[in-house]
Amino acid sequence: MKLEKWLPEIGINNKGNKSFRATRRRTRALRQKCTQPDLFETMYGRTNIRMSRGYEGSLYRVEQFVNKILRGEPVTFSAIGGSVTAGHHVVAEEIWVKLLGDWLRDWFPHDGFITVINGAVPATGSGYFSFCFPLHIADDSDLVVIELGVNDEPDPEMTDNMEALLRGVLGMNNSPAVMLAEAMAFSMGQMSGGGGRYHLPVAQYYDVPVINQRHPLANHFARFPEVVPMYFSEEWEQSDLRHFNWHGHRDLAYLVASLIRDVACELVADPDYLPPPPDHHPPGVQEHTPGSPGESFHDQVTALYGEDTRHVLRKMEADWPEEARSWLYQPPAPKQRRRDNVEGPPPPEGEEAPQEETRVPEEPALPPRVWMPGFWSRPAELGMLPRINGMEGWNADVNHRVPEFHPTCKSTHSEDPQFQLLPIEKDPEWDYWVHPEHWDKPYYVSKVPGAKVKFEIETSVGVVKVYSLFAHDMGLGKCKCWVDDAVDVGKIIDGRWGNAANIGHLTTLSTTIPAGTHNVTCQILEETNDPHGGHEFRLIGVMGG
Repeated sequence: MKLEKWLPEIGINNKGNKSFRATRRRTRALRQKCTQPDLFETMYGRTNIRMSRGYEGSLYRVEQFVNKILRGEPVTFSAIGGSVTAGHHVVAEEIWVKLLGDWLRDWFPHDGFITVINGAVPATGSGYFSFCFPLHIADDSDLVVIELGVNDEPDPEMTDNMEALLRGVLGMNNSPAVMLAEAMAFSMGQMSGGGGRYHLPVAQYYDVPVINQRHPLANHFARFPEVVPMYFSEEWEQSDLRHFNWHGHRDLAYLVASLIRDVACELVADPDYLPPPPDHHPPGVQEHTPGSPGESFHDQVTALYGEDTRHVLRKMEADWPEEARSWLYQPPAPKQRRRDNVEGPPPPEGEEAPQEETRVPEEPALPPRVWMPGFWSRPAELGMLPRINGMEGWNADVNHRVPEFHPTCKSTHSEDPQFQLLPIEKDPEWDYWVHPEHWDKPYYVSKVPGAKVKFEIETSVGVVKVYSLFAHDMGLGKCKCWVDDAVDVGKIIDGRWGNAANIGHLTTLSTTIPAGTHNVTCQILEETNDPHGGHEFRLIGVMGG
């Protein structure tokens, strides 16, 4: 933002103002850093960096994150992910979240605080986090990086789960910058990736940048497989192709950092640039006003600017792309039917009919011209949530909007009463159990057919789901879960699946029950698909929305 625009907007008339001087100092320091050699380009080369960027988008929210730092505001960086982000097989100092946080603190000139929150939960995917992200990250986060491409299986359901997660995170209090980061792994899919393939379309729709570590590495590793054991961790005396070692963590952190660096350096390249004040947004009508049926763009701008509409729009949009600017549209004249014959009673017998004539109607007056928005996205729309879901069909009614989603999460991963999963009734065969070798994997578990457990959950739009562990060779059996007394329409959940990964899975019990408090009951079944007759079932969470 230009200096002369920044000062009056926040009431600064004196360049000697302390806050202004501090902001200018930080901006100049960052501009100086940007003139130094790019560490990431030296390490990876610009070609590999470009390949890693699955989608950049407008980068508007990333710019706002940089601006907060330049203004000296405290910021929070949060991460969501599975066992990769939790640091499986590496020490805490090597986790990519820690490395990215360290880089942010080191590279940006910052007088305040940069808080780092690692909200990873092993063996979980986007289904779990779409309801439970408020449990694991701060609501005042300013940057959220989501790593779930490894844990999400290549299934269209992952698109819906990721959409719900992105809507929730993008709508948090601070309107955070959100990025997807797909870690390199040879699991949950083919060479082109697992769940990340289903994340990309929804990320693009929501203008969320995507960093994909796989793109510059997968084909290279296929040509030179001898480097693979050196990039991944070792488990049971062989490479764990699901979890990379410190090399992969460093590279993922640096690929995300590289994008942030490029955004920051492009911002401050203008020698007159200063970050805009808090809550600044490009001016202009953002969209049709909800709750005003029939109110058009023309109605809104003329109501706002009156007789000065043309002058205001031209000045406001002077720097906008041509195809995004407002324009005056001349509606066509209303069509009128021609009357081609004189109508009347037939002539008396023996007389000739009157000669035919054609009446040409007068040219109707043209309707008034109306203001129309440009065909392309306007700066005023940047950072906004779409009113229609990406997987939903087109709807021209501007009052049709995705309802606000207020998820309820009850999870074994919390001891906070707001989030803790506690039965209201249970048979003694159901127990809270923590894996002795993985303390970050708690469950409610039963192995006894017929054993029941009951939980209470609230829903606002009629959605109730359960989250449970799926595995191939852990002796897991089947469980039936239902809402309230609807046993006959309950869902049978088979904990044994054909995938080699051990991952939590979301099962929908209802989407139509009335809003309010309901009971969820789960019962172990005698039937099992486990070849050794196992009946164990591991429950992780109960969710409502």
